[in-house]
Amino acid sequence: MHFSNNLPFQIFSIITIVLGILVASFLLLIGVVELIDPHVPDNYLNQNTRVCIMVILTGLVTIYAIFRPYSGGILLCICALVFFVIVINNPIFIPIILFGILSIVRGYFNRRKVLKGTDQTS
Repeated sequence: MHFSNNLPFQIFSIITIVLGILVASFLLLIGVVELIDPHVPDNYLNQNTRVCIMVILTGLVTIYAIFRPYSGGILLCICALVFFVIVINNPIFIPIILFGILSIVRGYFNRRKVLKGTDQTS
């Protein structure tokens, strides 16, 4: 009976982790490829470098959010808002913020499960 109560949470965690790996891989790949792209005009080189560094940092924060879902999800949402809405208005913001929210929810359920487990042992 205990296993059936945790099954939806385990499926949610697996889906969130897989989505996080996909988002992080995409962000890191795009960031590195665009950073080493030799076909950027000289007048856009500084802007391209800033955008690539923001994308790479967001990919690293996404990896952090996979391992630390609650604090990583909050950090990822802040990072997405600052980098992709305020600095460089980019539509890549949508999957990043959605993964941040999913990480916060996963972290909340993890904390609730840990707190419920400590109450039962007391």
